[in-house]
Amino acid sequence: MEIVVIIVPLVLASIGYLIQQYVIIVSKERDEKEKKYLQLLEYISSFDASLKGCKQNKADKTHFLKNFRKCSLYATDEVIKAGNKFCKSIHKNSKDNNEERNTNASYFMLCMRRDILGRRKTKLTSKDLPLIVS
Repeated sequence: MEIVVIIVPLVLASIGYLIQQYVIIVSKERDEKEKKYLQLLEYISSFDASLKGCKQNKADKTHFLKNFRKCSLYATDEVIKAGNKFCKSIHKNSKDNNEERNTNASYFMLCMRRDILGRRKTKLTSKDLPLIVS
């Protein structure tokens, strides 16, 4: 009986420690993913030259594409597909008009949001995330 009194708390403490470490790891991964997605969002608006105050900048495009390729290592399939669609729409030979480009950008942002939220569901649609440039 004495051994049970010693073992049970040790097992419970070990389980608690493992759960705590798991939560810390998941939180760090989410924070890193959010940080990288924010870097992508900074450059999305620079691809629509028709928006007031925005210019399509080759350095911005290169930086965006470099970061987007990095995110393909950890992003969900949905984010990668939406990002590829957005990349096609900003290509200089693309026939997409500005509205389609903005729709693709909004959907890309929505997919990143869903990825960061994980299990928590969002009721937003891409129409709720318009591309707004200050």
